Amino acid sequence: MATTHFSYRRKGFSLVEVMLAVGVLSLAILALVGLLGATFQQVDDVVETNRAIIAVPAVNIALESPELIGGEKIPEAADNKIPRFQVVYNFVKEAVGAKKVILYYFNREIKGSEGAISVIPIVYRAQADNFNKETYDKQNGVGPAYRIEITISPMLVGQKIEMEENNSPKPGQSEVKVRDVIYVKDTALPDASNYALAWLPLYLEVYTHAFVDVGTTNDRPQRPILGQNIIINR
Repeated sequence: MATTHFSYRRKGFSLVEVMLAVGVLSLAILALVGLLGATFQQVDDVVETNRAIIAVPAVNIALESPELIGGEKIPEAADNKIPRFQVVYNFVKEAVGAKKVILYYFNREIKGSEGAISVIPIVYRAQADNFNKETYDKQNGVGPAYRIEITISPMLVGQKIEMEENNSPKPGQSEVKVRDVIYVKDTALPDASNYALAWLPLYLEVYTHAFVDVGTTNDRPQRPILGQNIIINR
């Protein structure tokens, strides 16, 4: 009886096929890495924005009680006879255009008597706007620091901010007439005693602070993480 033998020959991949497969796999990996990189950047942006959001109410509270601001003291802040609103008003009344008032926000580490460590938020004013790494370290700063640039808010544009009296009534008039003074963008505010509103809107821009000398301002981040209006009440 004749026996039939079957022979199987296994065919492998050619070099061209292997190179094509490697190329396709490489493209897929690069696309995945790019996608993950964008995702990680978005996560970092969200974390940074959340920190900046926390800084805004902290600065608002500090401006309501300016004597609590660390570093170089705000003029008149130590004088309890002067209303707190007037102290802040005088501090920011010329903060228009490029002439901004600058504060800093960061966390300070405090060690208790029994070795316990706590972290508290700090709003700080640096002398000559030169908040460097040495100053930060002396304040026991931990984590990122933020620069808060403050200007008069556009919300004030068109508001009646001052009532200006004429020097004397005209003949036949029984009382002095007044005229409304409307706020115009990028103009300084009048003296606090002449300011007619019970509130003062300010615009805050929050930046990640790079520890550079004051002479290298151009190296600072030029894009704010967050911009937000706040209100200071009388």
